[in-house]
Amino acid sequence: MWECRCECGEITYKATDTLKNPDKSMCVKCAGKYAAERARIFAGFVEGTQITKIKNMKPTAANTSGVRGVSLEKRSGKWRARLKFKGETINLGIYDSFVEAVSARKQAEMLYYGDFLKEQGVEIEAQAKA
Repeated sequence: MWECRCECGEITYKATDTLKNPDKSMCVKCAGKYAAERARIFAGFVEGTQITKIKNMKPTAANTSGVRGVSLEKRSGKWRARLKFKGETINLGIYDSFVEAVSARKQAEMLYYGDFLKEQGVEIEAQAKA
């Protein structure tokens, strides 16, 4: 066993065969943070936004409108448009017609996702088709 000091300063005791593996040579707290960050990267997250979800703009199974980010407000009978970007939900407004809500969502996709996708090297046409 080796006495090791984690990057955070905590002392841990590790077996020789784990010393070269970064997630096994850290303290428990830092290893958890490291694993979570690796999982986010592996899942395609960049700055709190999952690139694969932007590229694949299919509605979720719970979606009843058929368009991602557009839903019917049952009380008012109006359509709400939303967009999720960099970990935050952006409310785009409430509209009288489904077409207006879809249009607002598509415009917001180009506004928010356009430059971001270009920076990531992703074709904008891939997300604009859906």
